[in-house]
Amino acid sequence: MSAGITHLPTELVEYILFHLDPLDVSKTAQTCWMLRNVVYGDDRQSFWRVLYLAQPLDDPRFTVTHLGRPRAPPPAYPGYSDVVEGTTASVVMTNAVGIDWASDLQHIIRAKTVIQNPALCREGEWKEVLSTLLMVATNLPAVPFCGSGPESRNVAWITALLGDGKALSTLERISESTWTHEEKQMLARLHVWIGLTPEDFGNRLKRASTRALVYDLSNYSQVNGYGPFLKDGTMRVDWMTIHALAHVYGILQLELDRTDRGYSNDSDAEDDVDPYSQSGISAEGRAPSASALLPFCQSVIAPNMDLEQGMVDWAGIEGHWTIGYCFLDDWGFAHYNGSEVCSSTTLFSQAGLNELKLFSPSFNQHALEFFISEDDVIDEEYHAVGVRFRITGFEPDPDHPSRPKINYAGDALDDELPVTGFVKLTPDDQIWWHFGGGNGELGNWNCEGIGLGSIRSPAGVVGVWSSFAHGDEDPVGPFWMYRQFGDEEEENAD
Repeated sequence: MSAGITHLPTELVEYILFHLDPLDVSKTAQTCWMLRNVVYGDDRQSFWRVLYLAQPLDDPRFTVTHLGRPRAPPPAYPGYSDVVEGTTASVVMTNAVGIDWASDLQHIIRAKTVIQNPALCREGEWKEVLSTLLMVATNLPAVPFCGSGPESRNVAWITALLGDGKALSTLERISESTWTHEEKQMLARLHVWIGLTPEDFGNRLKRASTRALVYDLSNYSQVNGYGPFLKDGTMRVDWMTIHALAHVYGILQLELDRTDRGYSNDSDAEDDVDPYSQSGISAEGRAPSASALLPFCQSVIAPNMDLEQGMVDWAGIEGHWTIGYCFLDDWGFAHYNGSEVCSSTTLFSQAGLNELKLFSPSFNQHALEFFISEDDVIDEEYHAVGVRFRITGFEPDPDHPSRPKINYAGDALDDELPVTGFVKLTPDDQIWWHFGGGNGELGNWNCEGIGLGSIRSPAGVVGVWSSFAHGDEDPVGPFWMYRQFGDEEEENAD
């Protein structure tokens, strides 16, 4: 009788299995009871931990959530606290050492399989798939300084799977007919973290629909605080609006870069929308590259900084910032928000209208037609101002004890434009930036934004700016604010 793999020592069998793709491991486990016991037996967590760490993924024990908290720290993890909001110390310790290696890796591999072939998705499974992808994208290793440390393996994994935009475009089309509002919000958040893709650039219909959402005054009211929040009064983030704001700003940024580089057609610029070719801040200092946002999303937490102390700059406020903002010229804005937008004809087939609906929750056919028909004459402007922020005080936040509300102030335009604002967490644990400023000559304006990436990351803040009065004829548009990392960062680490 010849010996087979089942006659080998268990340790050697495990060693062989560790070199297989997890899908092949699962198939192998179905061949006999001995192999099934190795893969799914009582000691399965030890087996799946080694298999997980053999994948091109970050070790979850050394990643932090988007709020800068260790996802599951080992004992004596730097900055770790036994007390986390809404939990007891015993629960926290259980979670800290209780990563379900088998379940996590199985969900990750399943999500990858479904993304590569959406037809394999089971009924009601999309929420789980999106949740898994967000888990990988938003739990990243922190770095001590901007640009330091090795590249996150999670970033590389997500970029390889979704960075070209083809799968995201497919999911956006699928979402229109069958997905829930929550699932659409999750997809929009995932797209925001990834940034613009080659599929986004040159998509005329998507640009029209996102512009129609962003520049429509009716989308901002007291109900959503005149910001990128859901229209239900909860002040939870509307990720579809954030996605539209980032898309409008990002496409304009790439157009300006294309002009600076002397590109003569869209295909040249489209080829340059690459996750690695533009990783950095543009020469003009406009913003972190909108086409490669994910590499900017890692938290920057100095080695001596304990974010759980409460009264610290947990949001990374203090320092020099650049605020870039976009707006339509007076003619375009007035025509779009006025009665002349309406017409008795349609420019699109039903299929075209359905595609427009993918990107604009507040669908207005005539408004969208305006941005298509007048695309050549619409003048979309870009400007930027520099400002230095300083913290002026803290206020307790009972819902987030270790992340208190931070009040701050600053001056722009050579101290001619005073700015005041606050940062706090929203009810759904996102980082809300509010600020405003102005004077008699420059007017008074208001900004509501959401922090992109993880806490204190270079990804910046995207939101909507408008006038303080929010009048019917007042301007509105997207802004992207990012911090200038440099000497101050090193000084703070000393």
